[in-house]
Amino acid sequence: MTLPKNKVFSTIVDLPHQKMSGLIAKNQLVVMNLTLEKNVNSAIGKTHSQIVKLSHEENATKWSQGCGQAFGYEIDATVIQGLLKNLNASVFAYMVAGKVAGTAIAYLSGDTLGIHQLGTVPCFRKKGIALALMEHILAQASSQKCHFVSLQASQAGLHMYERLGFQSFGKLTSLIAQ
Repeated sequence: MTLPKNKVFSTIVDLPHQKMSGLIAKNQLVVMNLTLEKNVNSAIGKTHSQIVKLSHEENATKWSQGCGQAFGYEIDATVIQGLLKNLNASVFAYMVAGKVAGTAIAYLSGDTLGIHQLGTVPCFRKKGIALALMEHILAQASSQKCHFVSLQASQAGLHMYERLGFQSFGKLTSLIAQ
């Protein structure tokens, strides 16, 4: 199969080599799930007053800037504005002195809550913000009677998710054709 040069695609196939047939791994995430009915973790049920659920479109720009800082790439505020209108989506910000310190999106699909864009702005890292967001989202999942929570973890968040009871189900590798 011939792939267009400099285009990124993703696969769950475990590749034996980082560079193979002109493909280079751009990044790799761990696919993780949590079964709520079996989880007895004390994090479920905790909410945090610093966490706000966005409801106004004008907040999407501030959120997008914070999320972009957390991940090192640009986030389109119009996409976030669209999510604010979606009843299945919840867009959260962890606020410190009026600034977005952490971000997360929870998306309900059937009995599964997917977690996306969970990140912390660099100057606020190592202060428990990501854990607080996770606890808040797990409380939401529990109140919505979800059976599963799903996410794709970077190496930076892997240990936190494991402590919360998430289990790894494989790797998602983004590759670029050279």
